[in-house]
Amino acid sequence: MALAGCSLLLDPSEYLSSESSDGGSMGSVDSGSSCVADSECSDGQFCNGAESCDPKAAGADAFGCVAATAPCPVLCDDAADQCVSTCPTGTVAIHGQCRRSCLSFDDCGVDQACVEGGCLPLDEACGGCAGGLCPTTTVCRPAAGECDLAEFCDGLSTACPSDAVASASTTCRSGSGDVCDPDELCDGVGKSCPADSVASDTEVCRPADACGPAELCTGVALAPCPDDVVTVSCPGATSCDAATMGCQLSSGGQPLPLIFVTSTSIAALPLAESDAECQARADAANLDGTFVALLSSATVDAKDRVADRAYYRVDGVEVATSAADLFDGSVAATVSRTELNGDLSASAYSVRTGSNKTGTRAYDCEDWTTTAGTASMSTGLTNGTTTWLYVGNTPCNFGGSRLYCIQTD
Repeated sequence: MALAGCSLLLDPSEYLSSESSDGGSMGSVDSGSSCVADSECSDGQFCNGAESCDPKAAGADAFGCVAATAPCPVLCDDAADQCVSTCPTGTVAIHGQCRRSCLSFDDCGVDQACVEGGCLPLDEACGGCAGGLCPTTTVCRPAAGECDLAEFCDGLSTACPSDAVASASTTCRSGSGDVCDPDELCDGVGKSCPADSVASDTEVCRPADACGPAELCTGVALAPCPDDVVTVSCPGATSCDAATMGCQLSSGGQPLPLIFVTSTSIAALPLAESDAECQARADAANLDGTFVALLSSATVDAKDRVADRAYYRVDGVEVATSAADLFDGSVAATVSRTELNGDLSASAYSVRTGSNKTGTRAYDCEDWTTTAGTASMSTGLTNGTTTWLYVGNTPCNFGGSRLYCIQTD
């Protein structure tokens, strides 16, 4: 029943937000969820036509706008808001529209890509190739810094992929490879490489050790830590080892045992004194390790004074691969290098051994107790590979013989 003099008032927002009979939303003016006028749908692009507002239309977007039909049958010049038959100078035709010509991305504006010689908005850039969608080799956004990544079309969409930057583990500026100028890494956020960080010339890049003083950075970009200054003099191919404060021959970080001939002649001495002489020669040459004389005596054969391993001269040349190889009658190289790396291979220098070629006892000056000329000692030569340990016998009063010294540790 109607009430006289009264009218029924409806809230417009409630009415506009109600569902239509066909199930489509009519939108809400207050909430802004749908358009209410054509002007709200216009993208301002003449070449796209005049968009309209029709929330109930089948082709409407989420805001209720309906895309327009392109207005030009051949070409459209969006800059002039008119249809044309040919594109004006400075533009190029791409899919029915005249786009500003370009040779590189620098010729286009912000958020535009240079594709097929024309500037396109990024949301259209990957659809601007002659065949439609651009291949995955097409750059649609170049890198804008050392830590920025260039974006490529994905071959599936007309839009350029989202802008991405390099990960935080990416090297954006290579340094010297050490503390003096470390590599700079991207931070995973910005497009630019962090500022170059170069250590000052007071920065210690290699601490002092037993082999030499500390080294300092130079303060110059890309300059590595200076070469290690070694004040310990090492002979031949040996080098100073800071842990032992001595010179070692090494390979792969492992020390190699040495054998050398003394640099000067030594009078025949008892075995213990000969051992001490070898050690003193090694110490004077800064050679690391324990050395004994390669001599046979009444109590021990020379072959039993060595470990079963390869042996090397001070210059790094291998003499034998094992103890058996050392005493099989010949060696791979003459034992002619002294503790100071002097070369005695040019002449036949006599070396007392008290041994035969197999390293067992021969003549040994009566167990190295006499220097009488009536007693004999077995000797070898520095210039022979088969006569190095035994070549014959020499009177014990001969003062021109040397010693072979071999490392035991």
